[in-house]
Amino acid sequence: MTEKHIQIPEALQNISAYSIVLILAYLLARHRNEAIELVKKTASTDFLTGLHNRQGLIPIYQSEAARSKRYLRDFSLALIDIDNLKEINDRFGLKAGDKILMMIAKCLKEHCRQSDHIARIGGEEFCLLLPETDIKQAEELASRLREVLSSWSLELDSGEKIQVTISIGLTQVEYLEFSYDYIKADSALLRAKSWGKNQIAVSD
Repeated sequence: MTEKHIQIPEALQNISAYSIVLILAYLLARHRNEAIELVKKTASTDFLTGLHNRQGLIPIYQSEAARSKRYLRDFSLALIDIDNLKEINDRFGLKAGDKILMMIAKCLKEHCRQSDHIARIGGEEFCLLLPETDIKQAEELASRLREVLSSWSLELDSGEKIQVTISIGLTQVEYLEFSYDYIKADSALLRAKSWGKNQIAVSD
């Protein structure tokens, strides 16, 4: 009886120890998964605007391009470049430039469709993936964005207001390789810039 009495508390202690180990293992696994997800999100998200970055956008492009090809649906891509952002940075400072970028991101979020995908893929360059959108509809969206943004301005602490314009290059998505469609849209964007900026151009 004495040995049994001694063994029962020891067994309970062992069970408690195992429970603690299991709980700790569960918590570590949970936080490990959360940490992994955080790293993935950080790697695919632009830290300033909270939009996708280039790395985060490419898998979305591949999925949408494959779906477009499979179901013979229209799919367009737009590149948006902020005109004269370098001059704004030089004159008002990088903090003002960052606020301009966040303002553009906010404008795009508010005036694009939920099905559209928005990313910041360069210093002053944004990319829109436009599923179920032919090139004419893409032009209409680009014109609307340019018009809406013309009414937005950034007010500095000094009270001075900064207004910006954007140039946009558009292309119909034809490939399953982002870099190819990017080159087409970028060529159109350069043409829009050469026209005096605040313009929209479509790839040939």
